[in-house]
Amino acid sequence: YLKTIHERSSPRFGAEIGITPYYMSRVALRAGWIVGRDAESFTFGMGFRNKSLGIDYAFGKGRDVGNLFYLTLTLGF
Repeated sequence: YLKTIHERSSPRFGAEIGITPYYMSRVALRAGWIVGRDAESFTFGMGFRNKSLGIDYAFGKGRDVGNLFYLTLTLGF
């Protein structure tokens, strides 16, 4: 359950499948569902990580706000 300020709590379910190809540190595929929240519902995404560089993309579908896109770049040092 996640509780957002001024909203009721909502259960969330998700799964991640990770693989490790020989040329990368990690590849992950993710999917999730937010139950009983009008702003968001279904989400999916993928992430790539190679040594100190990471790229994550996520897409969320919501009734109130439409489509949500997230892109995260990570650099470790």
